Amino acid sequence: MSTGSSKSVSGSRGPQKSHPVWAHFKQEMIEGKVWSFCCISNCNYKTKGVIVTNVKNHLTSKHKKEAQELVSEEAKRKESNNSKCKSLKRKTDEEGSIDKFLSAKKSLGKAYSESSEKYRNLKHKLTIIAACTTISQNAIQSLEFKRYIEECDPNAAACIPSRPTLTSWVIHFSSELMQRVSENLRAAEKFNVCIDIWSQRGLSHSYLGVTVHYFNKQSKKYDSVALACHSLEQPHTGKAIKYALDDCLEKYGFRDSSNVFRYVTDKGANVISALKPYKILMAVPSQYLSDFDDEFPLTLSWKKARTRRRGI
Repeated sequence: MSTGSSKSVSGSRGPQKSHPVWAHFKQEMIEGKVWSFCCISNCNYKTKGVIVTNVKNHLTSKHKKEAQELVSEEAKRKESNNSKCKSLKRKTDEEGSIDKFLSAKKSLGKAYSESSEKYRNLKHKLTIIAACTTISQNAIQSLEFKRYIEECDPNAAACIPSRPTLTSWVIHFSSELMQRVSENLRAAEKFNVCIDIWSQRGLSHSYLGVTVHYFNKQSKKYDSVALACHSLEQPHTGKAIKYALDDCLEKYGFRDSSNVFRYVTDKGANVISALKPYKILMAVPSQYLSDFDDEFPLTLSWKKARTRRRGI
């Protein structure tokens, strides 16, 4: 039947072949490769691998009786699987769905009044979770999350909003935050803008990161704020980068660079080309861009910063 050394692989490791078609075939290892052989008498058919489609096509074309039996067996298995799914669904319905859980006010407790301090705090914390973390709204709306909150505070569990309501909270929170940042920047009068471009491997996605650094007159400290992570389409020309940067600043109410004391970026030619019209550019090596402003004021030149790093 075969040439070369062969070994049965029926007892080898790997997933069990549960499809009924394998009742008519066996597998053997020949020279490091798996072959499937037809077990029906007077048939010398063999095929490389363990592909169900190939062996089913062989049965259909060469062994009509076995092919009909295979069709009947597949129909029985499909009906059995459907019965299992229906049984599982009935069991789930008996245990209670999310809608039943939400309607069980006795279990959830009484929701806090929307005018209460407790409700406002819960609303703020939940909005922060939805807006500033990687936790999805599906997780927040899940039955498990609601039951967890119920164990901590049944009244708080009754305050968890629907998806549209939570989305509106996030949008409102984002608008308020942008307004607050804009007011702080206007109060500072002058601020520094740091920009950098990040591209995913293969340049499938690119983003322009924009941060601002300023002296907060209220806290009497230097503050840093991430303004945006702007999607950047190819090609990354100076004109495209300038357009994305202007669009970002305009969202915060700054239509020109009169409030910008200095732009800080790496030595990328396209970024420098985008910032040439402003004539207040400071380019530093990219490996120092991320932590440069953590150690030195952005008004320092690169030469002075390097001197301070060396302790001279």
